[in-house]
Amino acid sequence: MKSVQTSFDFNGLKFPSQQATLTKQEKKLYELIPTGKENAVQGAYLAETLNIDKRTVIDRVNKVRLKSIGIGSTTTDGYYRFKDQQEYLEFIGRLRTEYFKRGKVLQAMENISIDSFMQNDIKKPNRIIKIDSTKKDRKQR
Repeated sequence: MKSVQTSFDFNGLKFPSQQATLTKQEKKLYELIPTGKENAVQGAYLAETLNIDKRTVIDRVNKVRLKSIGIGSTTTDGYYRFKDQQEYLEFIGRLRTEYFKRGKVLQAMENISIDSFMQNDIKKPNRIIKIDSTKKDRKQR
């Protein structure tokens, strides 16, 4: 396994200074990811280039991130390495917001009682809807 230097200093904001050890597959992935949000690459491109599926790309990116190596992403542009403090802080802000929203959903789901779940799961009778198209009445179930 080769190691990648993960020590960066963006105006006082320091990334971990330890050497992170990447697997061969993680290193290949990391090397394909460009620096700067404006240069982001799609997960589909990474998957095709590495001959893996998109889900595997997501899993590998997360494994690299868990080793404290900075990889940012957007829902539309794809993956990128942080070029500066601003990109890093913007990504962390988006990640925190998503984490907070998911936490609220988790709390709401945990507050559902089994009784209310069962009541909401009861099937309701089908409704008949009349649609007037081309002057013919049709009934849909």
